[in-house]
Amino acid sequence: MDYVFQKGENVILQIPLATEVELGCPLEKAFYSVYDMNSAPVIENEPVDLENVTNCGFDEEVILTIPPLDPIDMPVIKGAPRAFYRVMVEFVGETGFIHRHNVEFYLEDKLVDLEPPTNSFANYGYLMSLAGSMSSVECLMDSSFEERLPAFIQAFKEMQSVPLSIVRDRRKVALFPCFQGGEELSEKEKQELSYAQVLQANYILGGSPIEERRKSGLVSGSVGSSSNFYRGDKPLSIPLGNDALDAIKSYISWSVRLGRS
Repeated sequence: MDYVFQKGENVILQIPLATEVELGCPLEKAFYSVYDMNSAPVIENEPVDLENVTNCGFDEEVILTIPPLDPIDMPVIKGAPRAFYRVMVEFVGETGFIHRHNVEFYLEDKLVDLEPPTNSFANYGYLMSLAGSMSSVECLMDSSFEERLPAFIQAFKEMQSVPLSIVRDRRKVALFPCFQGGEELSEKEKQELSYAQVLQANYILGGSPIEERRKSGLVSGSVGSSSNFYRGDKPLSIPLGNDALDAIKSYISWSVRLGRS
């Protein structure tokens, strides 16, 4: 079961209270810590109010209220921008024995619209018009609006990690931050970059499982009783799928100007 809470709201969890049998002695105190998706602590050793207890059948549960968290990164997980967290509650007995209980949850961001140039190369209707003419985006077309929208935003974000350039005054300049700074795209540039954004959104929604396995180091695969083989060193990891990379290869430049001189 996934526990999902809205970003900006309190996270309220019911944690099974450690029993005297589990601790080997009466419970004295408890603390909780919260860790983000990189296992970095965001809250450490915060006291738990052991007076805030509720009965759940034959068991008792302590109600844990975590103040609003502010995740830096919210990748698309299960069709929505989500941030993963883990809560560890430590119940301490009178003898010092510690019983630990872990709970995982997600913070989910509310859907926002596509707003070029802030988070997309084009609006939703333009991207879906392109997708309707493409034969290789089945995952995107089979998804709901609530799944497509964050996938388009995540695709745009991931394209920013690649050194893309456009030509202005016979010079190559970095696409980002020029585009978000108000630089107008030609119709050709808009169409080609939007095309790649659609392909990447499809990839995010599960459009290339074979490519994902290769990125994990798979060099051989078969069916039946045969085994898959993984190499020890993974290939260079680039967030974009191969289809999207191929669509924007003419825009990739490893040495570009950050802006106009």
